[in-house]
Amino acid sequence: MLVYAFRYGKALIVSPLTNAGAPLMTAVVSLLVIGVMPAGLKLVGLCLALAAALLLSLADGEASPAAEH
Repeated sequence: MLVYAFRYGKALIVSPLTNAGAPLMTAVVSLLVIGVMPAGLKLVGLCLALAAALLLSLADGEASPAAEH
């Protein structure tokens, strides 16, 4: 899947998503399998990583008209 992502996606977007995805997937699997919920700053960090991954996946790489002025 990683090779496919780098082949057909932009490396600028794929690389941060794969780096942020590993801790997110570990947290989700641990929550589902053994019911461990991260606390404190770990939860904040995971939420920020999720938000960043979602924003990167929504970005189409084109500059907005406001950014061109």
